[in-house]
Amino acid sequence: DDLRNLFEVRLQLETSAFVKLVRSGLTDVAELTRQADAIARAVRTRDVPLYLAADRAFHRELLARAGNAVLTGIVMRLRDTMRLYGINSPAGLARQEESVPEHYRIIALLQQGDEAEAAALMHKHIMDWEPIFSEYLRASGDVTSRV
Repeated sequence: DDLRNLFEVRLQLETSAFVKLVRSGLTDVAELTRQADAIARAVRTRDVPLYLAADRAFHRELLARAGNAVLTGIVMRLRDTMRLYGINSPAGLARQEESVPEHYRIIALLQQGDEAEAAALMHKHIMDWEPIFSEYLRASGDVTSRV
């Protein structure tokens, strides 16, 4: 339940921030592209620590662009809590691969302004991790611990 609640809060906050950015339009995407490239490189080389660092940097940069430091701080703390569950599992590694084009699509949507697609993509981008984390916790027998 705690994990589901964390996903729900993160989904609401990040989707809201992303849609706000898409609505306003963003032209300077060089840093986000650099981070997306680092994510892709990490996935290619199966470097999970690099993936985690690059993915965190990408999302922090994206959130910071929304101009709300409180929101950025809350979401980053949620991400830091959630990122540890099943990231090295076969499903976690596969999800990392699936996330690579999603990061580039996020960047494209910032420039194209399609709010509906932005919200749908962010929902997928966040929520596709939930079954991986939940299954890892179930399999490890750690379903009663606090997330």
